[in-house]
Amino acid sequence: ESGGMTSFMRELQPQSLEDLTAGISLYRPGPMDFIPQYIKGKRNPSKIQYKHPSLKPILEATYGCIVYQEQVMQIVRDLAGYSLGRSDLMRRAMSKKKADVMAEERRNFIHGLEKDGVPGCVKNGIPENVAGEVFDAMDKFAAYAFNKSHAACYAVVGYQTAYMKCYHPVEFMAAMMTSVMDASAKVAQYIHECKKMGITLLPPDVNEGFGSFSVDGENIRFGLSSIKNVGRATVDALVREREENGKYKGLGDFIRRLSDNGDVNKRCLESLIRAGAFDSLGGKRAQYIAVYQDIQTGLSLQKKNTLQGQLSLFDMDDSVDEAPTTDELPNIAEFPKRLRLFDEKTLLGVYVSGHPLAEYEDTIRPHATVTSVAFAEADEDFAEAATDGDSVKYGGIITAKSVKYTKADNKPFCFLTVEDMYGAVEVMVFSKIYEKFGSRLQEDQVLVIQGRVSAREEEATKLVAHDFLFYEEMPPRTVQAKTSTFWLKVPKTKTIPLKSITDALAAYPGDTRVMIYNEAMDKKFLANSSFWVTPSNDLTTAMENLLGKGMAKLV
Repeated sequence: ESGGMTSFMRELQPQSLEDLTAGISLYRPGPMDFIPQYIKGKRNPSKIQYKHPSLKPILEATYGCIVYQEQVMQIVRDLAGYSLGRSDLMRRAMSKKKADVMAEERRNFIHGLEKDGVPGCVKNGIPENVAGEVFDAMDKFAAYAFNKSHAACYAVVGYQTAYMKCYHPVEFMAAMMTSVMDASAKVAQYIHECKKMGITLLPPDVNEGFGSFSVDGENIRFGLSSIKNVGRATVDALVREREENGKYKGLGDFIRRLSDNGDVNKRCLESLIRAGAFDSLGGKRAQYIAVYQDIQTGLSLQKKNTLQGQLSLFDMDDSVDEAPTTDELPNIAEFPKRLRLFDEKTLLGVYVSGHPLAEYEDTIRPHATVTSVAFAEADEDFAEAATDGDSVKYGGIITAKSVKYTKADNKPFCFLTVEDMYGAVEVMVFSKIYEKFGSRLQEDQVLVIQGRVSAREEEATKLVAHDFLFYEEMPPRTVQAKTSTFWLKVPKTKTIPLKSITDALAAYPGDTRVMIYNEAMDKKFLANSSFWVTPSNDLTTAMENLLGKGMAKLV
């Protein structure tokens, strides 16, 4: 998923498990220097030059590059006459990077070691200078090398997951989100990926959901266990009861059926309500919040006042009121949308039924050059990763603000959390900029930030603010009807790199959404809004030149 590996795979265009295995082994410090040579050799095998003919059978499969530890061991055996055991000792010595040991092994490799039965390269007819170059290449590589069997395991898993994502996308993405249920930022990334793939994420539901993310037709249902304060035991009891005795008819029915085993406490029940897990039962979240404690209290009183097989003395007393156990809901208004979304974000880690920025997105999108996806660890098909020092414009809504003071002169500066439709970015506002804009940098402010990307190892990528454009200062835009869509069809007879399509789209930026239909997969994908277009004859012609006549239409 990393931006570098994704870019490398696009350039590599792997066509076999051997290519995947080599790619995994090369994308590491040290061997990474061989990537251009590997790609060049893969594209033009006839132009590969070996330092000596005896290297060809060893390196031909990897286009003339040393990629695996096994190749290092085979080189010293075939060229210098090492035994199997001694070749493994040499591999270990290289990985330890001991200068004195390596200097001795270099002499042994080139000139041999008669007492141990090693003839060396020179006695085997290999020129001394060539032998030295081969050894230096091995030495540079070996400290970071994979063994091939190790890399091959990753390659097989990589191929299997790619296959599953291609041919069983809904099941695959549900499994991926289940695997990161405790990491809301990662879940948000995969939700973004689902949107691009045309997969809808359905809210949690006590009558349809399970503990993990599950498949619901062509959609994915949010996992109940991912709701904060809802434990696995509660979900297991909920699902077991539903499967044994049918779906829940209302909130009261739910509480009554689960109250016997004591699996649903008030905190858990309120979290289920506020996360939207009862929305399908017909009531409003505000109504359920207003009555759920009364229902629980009523059931508790019934249990307390009733002895098994006997009448309680309290049953004879008309003064004891019983709280309702059915859904007699009060006539009250639903919670404001902003509060419902806040609850979803708090309890699920992501917005499900909407987003507080949605009503502003069409206005701020033309002013932004990146989304939060560009700042995340994983690259996306329709977004480029932001790199250190890049000058970008990022739009969103301020959800948190923390003011600090400099030690030297006690001047204020701040850190902002700014969210867009896909995630959040931390923004640093230094004193000079904060003095100018500080009073306007408040929570719920919608804005576009112009700044510099700060990407450091072992730290989340940040944005250092240089200037701000606030929503109220943005010119109003006329947005095209949502029914207007620019459709592209990728015929199954063609293999076209995704980057070729996105590069062409990027030349015609605008507000019309782009849908891509892949005929070979029989799937449609929604392009990220950064690749939406302004339709024109030139755009249609450009896409038809790439995809074929009639493969681009505005509908």
